[in-house]
Amino acid sequence: GSKTFDVLELADAMRRMGHTPNHNDVRLLIDRVDVTHSGVLELPEFMRVMGMHREAEVKRLRATFTEMQIRDGPRVAMPQERIIEALEAVLEFVPHAIKRAVDAVGARGIDFDGFVDLADRGRKLGMEVMRRNAGFKEQEIQRFRRLFDERDREGVGQIDAPDIQWLLIALGVPVRTRDEQRAVMDRLDDARCAARAAGAEQVSEEGGSQLRFWDFVQLVRMLRSESDKAHDELVDRTARELGFSAGELEQFRKIFLKWARVEPAFAASASGSALLGSPGPSSPARTPMHRSLSLSSAAEAAGDMP
Repeated sequence: GSKTFDVLELADAMRRMGHTPNHNDVRLLIDRVDVTHSGVLELPEFMRVMGMHREAEVKRLRATFTEMQIRDGPRVAMPQERIIEALEAVLEFVPHAIKRAVDAVGARGIDFDGFVDLADRGRKLGMEVMRRNAGFKEQEIQRFRRLFDERDREGVGQIDAPDIQWLLIALGVPVRTRDEQRAVMDRLDDARCAARAAGAEQVSEEGGSQLRFWDFVQLVRMLRSESDKAHDELVDRTARELGFSAGELEQFRKIFLKWARVEPAFAASASGSALLGSPGPSSPARTPMHRSLSLSSAAEAAGDMP
């Protein structure tokens, strides 16, 4: 049959292309083109989503260029000394090859098309690093590394099962019950396999209870994706129980996410920030009742809209 993409598969595809998509933003992208409200995309819909994502990306590049540009008579350009700063604003990191290209730009700077070309080349060159990072932003990787090194007391580059569980709890992943702990330990070999596929030079021993850093990063990604999937399933189930249609749920989701982003105090609990310190649905504090109330609040907000 034809290939379809759900929200997690779309997010994974975007990560492989060097992007760092937020789960909620990917969910909203799917809602915009999923006219049948099936929750999955076929290839034509997938292509539309990627086109929409590209349009939004070019718009962001244009805004960054406009902020950094200078006018030299009729010519508008970004001066060489501002290019790296601009690239750092739109890329997770700037590869050395791109920095060398910037050094060769010269005093005339670059126009918008040149800036887009540098950004695209930088993202392509960074795809290997993004795969290694499992799609996490660089500041998240730095946070993981700091916590990992704190638990790697002997400096051997590995942590054992108790420290793995401690780190996951510190990141908001519930692993307190025996069933939760067992489920995590059953995923260690999968994490090692993912780290190896992502280009990690060293992985921990198969079947063991210890993990190296990049194995741990892949484990967190797996658990995050599973949490996102469980969250989506719970929201869909709650919506059905409350009698909301798929179209209404799409509208409520837009309202709810906009509300969460506008209200920082509310966003801390509503965005699932406990796991990664960034927006996302995963959070042990988000109980079924909390989500039900969230949908009800969104319904009331929808009723107030013209």
